[in-house]
Amino acid sequence: MKPVLSQQQIQRRAAVITASIIGLLFAFLFLFHFSGIPPLEGTSEGLEVNLGFDDTGSGEADAAPAAGDQPSDLPAVDPNSPPPTPQNAAAAPSNDLQQENGEDADIVAKALERRQKELDRQKQDQDRLAQQEAERKRLLAEERQKQMDEARKRAANAMKNSKGGQGGNGPGGQGTAGSQGIAGGQGNQGNPNGNPNSNNFNGDGSGSGAAGTGMGNVAGRQYRGGPSVETNVQVEGVVTVKIWVDNDGRVLRVRGGVPLTTITDRNIWKLCENNAKQHIFSANPNDEAEKEGTITYRFKLQ
Repeated sequence: MKPVLSQQQIQRRAAVITASIIGLLFAFLFLFHFSGIPPLEGTSEGLEVNLGFDDTGSGEADAAPAAGDQPSDLPAVDPNSPPPTPQNAAAAPSNDLQQENGEDADIVAKALERRQKELDRQKQDQDRLAQQEAERKRLLAEERQKQMDEARKRAANAMKNSKGGQGGNGPGGQGTAGSQGIAGGQGNQGNPNGNPNSNNFNGDGSGSGAAGTGMGNVAGRQYRGGPSVETNVQVEGVVTVKIWVDNDGRVLRVRGGVPLTTITDRNIWKLCENNAKQHIFSANPNDEAEKEGTITYRFKLQ
């Protein structure tokens, strides 16, 4: 049976326990102060310990400190400060970048301008070639038509002469079929080496020859005219010369015998070349310094 303690024994035991606890507390504070361990930040009264009535405790976790006593490593935030600028925000383009973009745009614009000028020049060349081709076809068609008309005319004359014709203007009066001349009598008056289409009946071979009338063609210029070419050669056909005209409309250079030429006599080519320099075209100070063109001469027997 457990003995019953008296009131005095209980008080003495309580006093001993209290004195022991206080002594341990002072000893702990003494060691804490001289051990070099810095005191807790924000406190100046030392270390607080739980005060209980028993040497053993039943809990394993201390009570959570108050919100105001908890230290924080985060910097203080000013509520009036502006919000921080995002680090990954897109920066505005610099002046150097804008200048570089402007230079690239100028290079592209100049390249496009040069390309457009080249296309315009090619189109002008194509138009000029097309115009020359059209003129060549027109001259060929006219020449073919002329040859066909002359062939039909000769055929008609041959049919007429086969039925009987005039023998001449002389005393011979009316002649037999195929007679032609001005001396009178029967037969064809003229030179055996002459041209059957010529009306010149002189036996010595001399005659009035052929004359060539020129027609100029230069794109963008009006043809003002020029003298015709006179020759004593019995020939018919076309001579085309290439010309170069200045801004005042004068012919600077000439080259004969270009396509569309049907006469092969180079002496007549030379006559046409000299004659072409006397032809005039309209002036154009804004045109090319030397504008190409042609002069076409059509020779007919006089």
